[in-house]
Amino acid sequence: MRTIIHFLLTALIAAAAAYEVYNYEAKHHEQPQVQAQPQNQPESPSETAMERSITVTVTGADQPVFDRVMRSNTLRCGYIVLPPEFTKDPNTGQFGGVAYDIAAAIAKSLHLKLEWAEEVNFANLTEGLETKRYDAVCFPLYLGNIAQARAADFTTPFYFTGSGIFVRSDDDRFNNDLSLINAPNITVATLDGEMSQTIRNADFPNSKDFSIPQSGDISMLLEAVQTGKADATFADQLVATPYLKANPSKLRDLVLGNPIRFHGHGFAVAKGEVKLANTLSMALKELEYSGEMDKILLKDGMNMPSILRPAKPYATLK
Repeated sequence: MRTIIHFLLTALIAAAAAYEVYNYEAKHHEQPQVQAQPQNQPESPSETAMERSITVTVTGADQPVFDRVMRSNTLRCGYIVLPPEFTKDPNTGQFGGVAYDIAAAIAKSLHLKLEWAEEVNFANLTEGLETKRYDAVCFPLYLGNIAQARAADFTTPFYFTGSGIFVRSDDDRFNNDLSLINAPNITVATLDGEMSQTIRNADFPNSKDFSIPQSGDISMLLEAVQTGKADATFADQLVATPYLKANPSKLRDLVLGNPIRFHGHGFAVAKGEVKLANTLSMALKELEYSGEMDKILLKDGMNMPSILRPAKPYATLK
């Protein structure tokens, strides 16, 4: 009997020892596991605070640009250096031009600080809007550029211009029939992501495309025609003016007085930022109705035939 009792005690002690060893190893070597919290179990105060913190952080990152602008009282602008609409002094770096002055007037009207955040070009300007590196592109962009309209919203236009068809002054092949440009033996100079490319693709798709990278500018289109690299190009009659003045009698506009395209010009914001676009548009209307817009255009030499102003939305009572 004693032998049996001794045997049972020994077995119990061994089993207890084995359990302790197993429990120790489990605590020190098992992989941490995430356990599901019962649906109705109340959360601890620390967990609730953490989740609220995370929620606030995400909401701040995804807040509308309009809210950020109003909270910081700062409008960050992307810009395109393209005279005469936006200029940059090569010696001092000072900005100027009608786009600069209109943006400054908008900021003053809305009591905002104006920050010139980043220089962009026509091909990549919507990228910075989407990633919120800047709040608006403060340059007179074409409101009829469908490619940009897919990724951006725009303010109301503050003036209109037209696109001309520029050829060498001694080239009379297209005088009576513009459709002759739409031929494989005719080379058209275009700028990537710019209206010249849009016009060629839509109206003259059979022509040969002499494509200039997006890092180029409008003057390179005109130079390509003047030097014989291309037979024709499409350029905004306003933007072409400085080049034509610097190179008199070299090029001519086949559609002078009857542009191939008309363009409303406004500033751009990210797609869906309707509140910001509307707010900027209201400031533009205030500039228009107060007469300040006319003063800005006159100051910057924009009183020229290629600039068309929006019709007044009112008339004098008779």
